[in-house]
Amino acid sequence: MDKNKINRLIKSIPRNSGVYKMKNSSGKIIYVGKAKDLHDRVSQYFQDDPIRSERAKKMISEIENIEYIETPTELEAIFLETNLIKELKPRYNIRLRDDKNFVYIRIDIAEDFPKITLVRKPLKDKALYLGPKTAAHKIKTTLRILKKILPFRHCNLKIEYLGGTHAAARQAGESSVRVSNKTIKFPCLDYHIKKCPGPCIGKCTKEEYRENIDKIIKFFKGNSSEIVKDLENEMRSAASDHKFEKAAKIRDKMKDIEEITAKQYITNLPLIDADAINYVIDNNKIFASIFQIREGKIIGQENLAFDAIANPPASEIIDALLKSYYEKTSSIPAQILLPIEPEDIQLAEKWLKMGSDLKNAKMGPCPKIVVPQAGTNSRLLELALLNARSFANQSKARWMHEQGVEEGLEELSQILSIPRPARRIECYDVSHLGGTETVGSMIVFIDGIANPNFYRRFKLSQKTPDDYASMKELLERRLSRLARQTLPRDFTLHKALKKQTSLIKQKIKEANLAVGTFSRKDFFIITKGKKFAGMIGLVKHNQTYRTIGLYVEPKFRGHKLSYFLLEKAVQQAKSKRVYIICRKTLKEHYEEFGFEEIKQLPSDLYNIENCTTDCPIEGMIALVYDKTRHTADKSFTSKPDLILVDGGKPQLTAGIKVLNALSLKIPIAALAKQNEEVYTPNSPKPIIFAPESHTLKLLQRIRDEAHRFAITFMKNRHGSQMIKSELTQIPGIAEKTMQKLLRTFGSLENLKNTPMDKIAEIAGKSAAIKIKQHFQSPPS
Repeated sequence: MDKNKINRLIKSIPRNSGVYKMKNSSGKIIYVGKAKDLHDRVSQYFQDDPIRSERAKKMISEIENIEYIETPTELEAIFLETNLIKELKPRYNIRLRDDKNFVYIRIDIAEDFPKITLVRKPLKDKALYLGPKTAAHKIKTTLRILKKILPFRHCNLKIEYLGGTHAAARQAGESSVRVSNKTIKFPCLDYHIKKCPGPCIGKCTKEEYRENIDKIIKFFKGNSSEIVKDLENEMRSAASDHKFEKAAKIRDKMKDIEEITAKQYITNLPLIDADAINYVIDNNKIFASIFQIREGKIIGQENLAFDAIANPPASEIIDALLKSYYEKTSSIPAQILLPIEPEDIQLAEKWLKMGSDLKNAKMGPCPKIVVPQAGTNSRLLELALLNARSFANQSKARWMHEQGVEEGLEELSQILSIPRPARRIECYDVSHLGGTETVGSMIVFIDGIANPNFYRRFKLSQKTPDDYASMKELLERRLSRLARQTLPRDFTLHKALKKQTSLIKQKIKEANLAVGTFSRKDFFIITKGKKFAGMIGLVKHNQTYRTIGLYVEPKFRGHKLSYFLLEKAVQQAKSKRVYIICRKTLKEHYEEFGFEEIKQLPSDLYNIENCTTDCPIEGMIALVYDKTRHTADKSFTSKPDLILVDGGKPQLTAGIKVLNALSLKIPIAALAKQNEEVYTPNSPKPIIFAPESHTLKLLQRIRDEAHRFAITFMKNRHGSQMIKSELTQIPGIAEKTMQKLLRTFGSLENLKNTPMDKIAEIAGKSAAIKIKQHFQSPPS
């Protein structure tokens, strides 16, 4: 830190409100703060302070530059600071660790028949958002129960209410609703099992449907008493009319309500709305718990985790908690209970009021921040503190796991001599059932954590148990796609230079290539050092593209350079299809890449030189590559930092052969299960890790996941084949009907136990009789 430079910077900082950004020697922003007086606030960092925290001292020692943004008011500085922290993620600011688990309940109140869905992020639309909630599974369970009590829809149909009732509209030969965006057949199953009132077929009016939605909104805002009261009245009315079956069903609904409200702890609070927030610090992380009190009951509880360097001041933690949570929440209560005051309590309350007015669409009283010293409110904070400690303890195992992963990845890179940390590890396993149904699995770990989005499955062609051949086929199918986009080491690609014009013409003549009108600017060249290795041209005829002049020098063949050149040409073409005219003998080569033969060229290519309207010309064929049929797979286009195969030396040998054949330089290792030995290409002896080694545990976790994924796929395929073979034994049952039955009832066992009338609803009475007779007949 250059003190003279910093002092000059401080002198230039104005005495206005705004946001300041601290930068380190590399220009990276390490801290963002807000201030009422920028000059005074920034100056304080560089004054002697004997009680300054180690965190602050460390940050100050790294500061090399300071930037600032002035704002008209301190309140606007808070909003700007919050946005900058989210965008820049400075190292020394307290930041919400992960908000990907947040969910919101979205109710599109602008619709005639609002649907209820769960979303990850609220949009700036006319919908009502309730949340955020950190336990999505609990919300889904609550919505499932509410659907039985207060039926609602969650489909994507657009339903417009035209007025009147279903009966009146039907009598007049009309409909009381207009349905668009028809993505499903309606009415769906929910209507038949009484979990939706059927607005799509006009079975309820707009007002009747809205009553249920209003009650659901009140429920999630903490008022369940109105629902219970209405149900009690309905139950009494049904009982007095001697409709005892109906009364019993209503009683069951009341029990369901009790089930989801049982956890709402009744306190001795008056009927107020408040949030109680408390936190603990553990291992440079802040674990916070928020209890939501509505009408004297704790109706919800959320847990949040924050990253923090060393021990930040308590007031800074409170500020970060308020900003992070209340910026996202859909409503702000009248009171917020805190263990200590924020840095500026009046400013914090103003910020909360502005957010409350925006979220609640009303100009109510300013939310009050309360720091209770005794009484019921103090006990609520103790309860929040207890829950925060519990949350920290539950999370500690995960943090410890992550630390072990980092150590394992670092040790793995050193032992296997990997030039950079193995951020993406791909593991492959083969599974079969007595040599049949051979399948392969590819699983992916990113930074030591499983990423199922990148998992892939393969049906392999091997008919006999041959792990070596199966692993070779599996790796060939995965890595050949990668080879197309990877240029081998020491080779470079560039646009053809003017001085290479005569060389290109010479190669066209030597190889007798059908190029047509020549232009050097159409060509890409591959070289190895100064040596010419290959070329390809891409020509545009009006709106149609075709490749020309594909050629690879004989001594450089075997490196898949032709595939790389074709991939480059296809990517450069600004059209969905790319054509090529070539000799019949090359057909298989282009088909392997993805080209398909065609009998007629597009009109744009009829009059090209060396071709006539009767093209393909003698001895030549025309092919097309359709990009829409070969969309890029993100998992296959990503290059792994390490390939791990399940098995020993044979599987490793198969992998090495595939990598060499495709000219790919990717580190590879094999993990043998018997003695947990790791085989590598450069060592004749396996590597033996200590049982407690983080590296071994990481490799085992990856290998076991690949094995689980392969076994699951193999069992599913074997099971589906058995089901298919049994159902196809029934005469007169079409394959489409069979698939529909399995989708509806889930399994063969469920189908066997389903009453005939239910099967008839799906497959028809005749088919239902045949199916039942088949299952009831004794085995031959």
